[in-house]
Amino acid sequence: MQFDDPHFLVDREDITVTTDEKNEAEDCSALPCRTWVITQKLEETALSINQEDIKFGRGPGYTAGKFLCYSADDSSKKPAFMRIYAQIPMDGTELSKSETRAKQAVPMKPITELVALKRLKKMGCDVVPGPARISRGNARA
Repeated sequence: MQFDDPHFLVDREDITVTTDEKNEAEDCSALPCRTWVITQKLEETALSINQEDIKFGRGPGYTAGKFLCYSADDSSKKPAFMRIYAQIPMDGTELSKSETRAKQAVPMKPITELVALKRLKKMGCDVVPGPARISRGNARA
């Protein structure tokens, strides 16, 4: 089920997010660790799943938020975009104990948006952000 106005990624404004440099598995050169300051949430889309979806191999449920941010190292505060993906609980378990929800967690599948950007870049497309702007990893907030 897709939510019209999801609120999973809340209270993210004015926090800093540090991206890890562990990108070897992502087929790109190691990128520097960067700290970003989130200034505004622009949008969020969530796709939840239920037990029936799991039977058919769908999942996990997730939410994706697009945020306006800037590099903490950039004194000009040049705006950038950050997309944050997070798994969300199955329908009906949102208020269950944390132990119950933790059992639902699985490794994330490759993010198709990131895969597409990397393929376009590899094929020489010149309108794709450079590798310093494309990264996937764990973020610490």
